[in-house]
Amino acid sequence: MFLISCKPHTIIPESVEPEATNGKPWYYFSDQGIHAVSSPRSIPARSFVPWTEAVRVSDVAVLPDGPVFLINRLGVMAPGSQYIPPVLAEDRNFFPGQTAAGFVLTGDYAAIHLYRNSFFSQTAGTSGDDYLIRYSPVTATFSPLARTSNLGLPPESQCSGLEYTEDRWYAAFKVQRDNRTEFVYRSFSTLPPEQAIDPSGSETLEAAVYQEAVMPRSWGALPEQLRKLLTAIPESTPLSIRLYPAGRGTTRTYIRDGEGNYREGYAYIHGSEAAVLFSDGTLFLDRNGMKAYKLPPLSGGYRYTGFLVSGTVLLAAWEEQRFYETGRAGILEIPLPNEVY
Repeated sequence: MFLISCKPHTIIPESVEPEATNGKPWYYFSDQGIHAVSSPRSIPARSFVPWTEAVRVSDVAVLPDGPVFLINRLGVMAPGSQYIPPVLAEDRNFFPGQTAAGFVLTGDYAAIHLYRNSFFSQTAGTSGDDYLIRYSPVTATFSPLARTSNLGLPPESQCSGLEYTEDRWYAAFKVQRDNRTEFVYRSFSTLPPEQAIDPSGSETLEAAVYQEAVMPRSWGALPEQLRKLLTAIPESTPLSIRLYPAGRGTTRTYIRDGEGNYREGYAYIHGSEAAVLFSDGTLFLDRNGMKAYKLPPLSGGYRYTGFLVSGTVLLAAWEEQRFYETGRAGILEIPLPNEVY
């Protein structure tokens, strides 16, 4: 059960264990797809590669039909429901050759930000200079949405950053010129920008202006629902929370300064429901009341990352990390305790 001790701001989370009905609650990624196993001991070793090149959960978004995973190099995974099986939407024209950096929600549609890290990847992608592709949840398909050449940039330019803040979109483009690397920074009032030169909606920025616009936001800017959910954590504990987009925007980071290293967590809000999962497996969930849970501990070098709640099931992404590299990666499936729903 969920316990509160006599000390203020102290919560003892309830431990939850995987009990998937198919007997295979652990899933791991390969270059070919997603595979189920009954134990993490059955997951084969995988070479460490830079996280931009690894098959891993790189982002989560809350769409009108529910949350979805973005899996780098593979596609988009919709978890399904009691009557609808999970779906992995793939497209070989886009995902194998480029890094799937994150979801981009405009309010009218869902899109995915793509780029290629030329330092780690010497192979050209097959999708030309597309830096934004549209994702259709109904048909589980993808289509080109925006290209760097439409902005008057060289076709080999890469959109290395794309974020939404204060009702504007901010983008950083990495341009290779004569063995030199340059950066171009733009902001847009709409996305995709309607044309390369639009004085009313497009603006070229200085680097400092772009950096200030996309820097982590202050703790006071984090939605109150999440701040209330995390009051159990002492105020002296520094926090870094990545909030997934819902309705409009991109994933944003909010920080609270304190003593020691930042405790990293991932969060989403869906209507009246809110949740935060920390990398050590501590889950704070606000659904029919605020509760805390502890997911199964991972071995040394592993950590939990993205997550989503689908009906009565929690899907928690995990990965093996070494500095800037990722080895094994996958998803753990855990039924939520009965009192949650």
